[in-house]
Amino acid sequence: MTNLMQVAEFIQKEASLLDDRKWDEWLDLYHPQAEYWVPMWDDDGTPTTDPQSELSLIYYDSRKGLEDRIFRINTGKSSATMPLFRTCHIRSLPLVTHEAGLFVAAFNWVTHAYRTNTHLSYFGKKKLWLEPDGDSFKIRKAYTLIDNDLIDQVVDVYHL
Repeated sequence: MTNLMQVAEFIQKEASLLDDRKWDEWLDLYHPQAEYWVPMWDDDGTPTTDPQSELSLIYYDSRKGLEDRIFRINTGKSSATMPLFRTCHIRSLPLVTHEAGLFVAAFNWVTHAYRTNTHLSYFGKKKLWLEPDGDSFKIRKAYTLIDNDLIDQVVDVYHL
């Protein structure tokens, strides 16, 4: 039986893999059909609700988009990420519910990022829909809301 500690440990593992730049291991946490969405705030101060018809900061309808991102990071073919940020992800204890056979973990997060004399902090709320996979999980959907009012550069997966 899955408990809160197993879900919390999984969430911390995901953050740790990002901080340690273990991109391929991080990517392995995601199901092949995983949706990854970071909506924008509209002019009325409401997050966008449809990634198909409204702007998003990041949207991938499957893991293929994440695979492309990781390929670019791994090969240095992403000028926006070079040099890479050093990051520290901090996450709250999740609230866990169930939905359609999945565990839904909702939590708050803060990420501190540093490179070339620049320090950035991003913060917000995140939900992960987790499918049991042996004694662990696969992420079926990731929804990340960034609460910063000003985002003055390109946001990437390691910022979240």
